[in-house]
Amino acid sequence: MMRTSVPPHAFHRSAALHHGNFDTKRRFMDSARRARHLLFMGGSRVSRKVLLIEDEPNIIEAIGFILKREGFVVSTHSDGASAVDTVKAAAPDVIILDVMLPNRSGFDILRDLRAMEKTQDIPVLMLTARGQKKDRDMAERLGVSAFMTKPFANSAVLEAVRGLLKQ
Repeated sequence: MMRTSVPPHAFHRSAALHHGNFDTKRRFMDSARRARHLLFMGGSRVSRKVLLIEDEPNIIEAIGFILKREGFVVSTHSDGASAVDTVKAAAPDVIILDVMLPNRSGFDILRDLRAMEKTQDIPVLMLTARGQKKDRDMAERLGVSAFMTKPFANSAVLEAVRGLLKQ
């Protein structure tokens, strides 16, 4: 029986990348993206939690997808009446809050969040379909961290969330 020796580098990731093993390339790129995410988030292995308070299914799906793809843990809530209780229970690192929700305005929710010690320092990105100056001014008076008008680019939401986490 004849033995063939396999050079040690044959099983190395870079060799697989060089020789075109697609599945290994994909896994390597995924791990590289996760490593960049960990470095960006200060080296912590704890995933950052985002609470998305929005009632439009398409927006929930789009924002949830882009944030989860980048390693965030995303939970959603769509009812304004119970949103403050959900924030207290979830203890998110960032909140994305729609202005127009069923049963309660995002402005009222933001006012309550800023009035409570437990939630007053959580960064809030407010989304609105109405890009009027009075809406932006009201949100700023209530203590919003960032404001974005719909429609928005996926990259803009991701950039805004990352910026809020750096604060």
